[in-house]
Amino acid sequence: MPETYMSICPAQSAPWMAKTTNELKKHTYYGHLSMVQIQTTNCNGIVISDFSNTRFTKMSARKTSSNGSRGVKTPQRPGSQQRVANLLAAGADLFAEKGFDAATMTEIAANAGASIGSLYQYFPAKEPLAATLHASQIATLDTMLEELRGECVGLDASQFCHKLFLRLSDFLRANSSFAVLTERRTIDPEVINSARARLRAGLNSLLAVIEPPVPEQRRPAMAAIMLHFIRIAGTISRDPDSSIRDRALEEMCGMLSGHLAAIQSGS
Repeated sequence: MPETYMSICPAQSAPWMAKTTNELKKHTYYGHLSMVQIQTTNCNGIVISDFSNTRFTKMSARKTSSNGSRGVKTPQRPGSQQRVANLLAAGADLFAEKGFDAATMTEIAANAGASIGSLYQYFPAKEPLAATLHASQIATLDTMLEELRGECVGLDASQFCHKLFLRLSDFLRANSSFAVLTERRTIDPEVINSARARLRAGLNSLLAVIEPPVPEQRRPAMAAIMLHFIRIAGTISRDPDSSIRDRALEEMCGMLSGHLAAIQSGS
């Protein structure tokens, strides 16, 4: 069986950026796909962080892009996959602690207990590592919204918002780098636009199952506002003052609940 490789293209993000299943359909690659299997669950067994949706593109070693990109071997064995998972976890911790720009590849490798060469074998720079992390976080958030749709059928605005923010708080605690990765300047516009559309669709579907349902013509705008609430909640969750952080998230929940109730009453 011939070896397969991941194309590393430092000058162009699209060929090497980790994609979720839907995003992969937009690109043509050689070879196969591999996955890193690692999940974090909360005390209720709900998955709140999942790298198993992260897929690495693999190309034949003989295939090179027009810009001269080099091939780097992707993890094939469980031990190698765990090594990559450790590198991702170390990157997530450092991005959350220091920010994307301040974190260095040397620090990420050291935090993972790996050599810098091992890190560069899988990720040629911070951006592909950050993109892989962010893709897994978006996939986890997308799955969370799908699960909430079944849990929120018939709930009123207050009950719905309470459940949404409870699950969101779990997600943000498990993915403390989410806000940093969402706001990085190097993010691929195509990827973020696709993720935004998916998440808005998920939020729109939630507004259709609460009782009474939010009027259809108002759901797209409300879904867009709620997605911004999630982004802001991610920023607030990084506030070191827990008394301010928790109270601010409660206020956001109350604001959304009150507005949804007003819409439902026809105001």
